[in-house]
Amino acid sequence: RSSDLDEGATDERANLVEANRMREEELEHLQRQEQVIDFHQTEVEEREEGIRKIESDIVQCNEIFKDLGVMVHEQGSQIDLIEANITTTKGRVEEGTQQLRKAKEYQKKARTKMCCLLIVILIIAAVLAIIIYFSVKH
Repeated sequence: RSSDLDEGATDERANLVEANRMREEELEHLQRQEQVIDFHQTEVEEREEGIRKIESDIVQCNEIFKDLGVMVHEQGSQIDLIEANITTTKGRVEEGTQQLRKAKEYQKKARTKMCCLLIVILIIAAVLAIIIYFSVKH
């Protein structure tokens, strides 16, 4: 009986050791799974942070495009205003050119009239000079 008891105790010890070893293996397996889960959780958090960064960049890009659209619209208005000013200026330059042509014609006519008047005055002066010369001589 003592050998049966020793054998029973040894079997029980072996069973306990085996159960303890299995629990340690299970614990190690759970720890490895926990590490894998932690690793995956960290990856998920990093990806979420990357996605938030991309979202933020897209929002900033959207704001830039909105600002650019406003600037293009404002410049379009300015270009329209410049175009209108150019058209007005063209009309005024053409009108000014016509007025300069008229002034040139008037100046030419005035010069001709002045020359004619000078010739008439010279002729009158010459006639008067001749009359005075002959009247003083007789």
